[in-house]
Amino acid sequence: MNFLYIIITIVSTLLTPIPLKTTIILKDKNLNIYLYRFKIFSTAKKEKDLKIDHKISDTIRDKFNYPKARRLMNLLSCNPIKPKIKMNYSLEYGFDDASTTAVSYGIIHQIISALNIFINVPLKLIKSQSKINPVFNSGKFFIYLKIKSIISVNLVKIIYIIILVKLRLK
Repeated sequence: MNFLYIIITIVSTLLTPIPLKTTIILKDKNLNIYLYRFKIFSTAKKEKDLKIDHKISDTIRDKFNYPKARRLMNLLSCNPIKPKIKMNYSLEYGFDDASTTAVSYGIIHQIISALNIFINVPLKLIKSQSKINPVFNSGKFFIYLKIKSIISVNLVKIIYIIILVKLRLK
């Protein structure tokens, strides 16, 4: 009888979706990434750290396989079993000039819609809310970006996607 309870517990754990709550905050050149309330990653970039090493980027470009990546994207976009995601964007920004702030408002909306399309390839986007607050005539450039997301992960779906990718990309 105990064995039956153990099997029922394991099967219900595999079939129950687990919500992963992530938050990404960009403020004053500091990037913080949280999983639930725990800080996973934090950085304070200085001007010296922003230099790009071209040797590293060339080696990454040489190792990247474009046809395989395209097949993977097609495979994931056509997959009916995807993890679900809910996204909330909160952006507050300002430029020195009010006209630049106004023009960038439309560009930011287009970037968010393109980001939603890109996210919808490996995940199923259920709900997306964006709150954009432009600050006109702020006198300086600033940006405060906060992205909250909840990803419902099901272990059976992840195993299915891994098997599907392994079989198709050989």
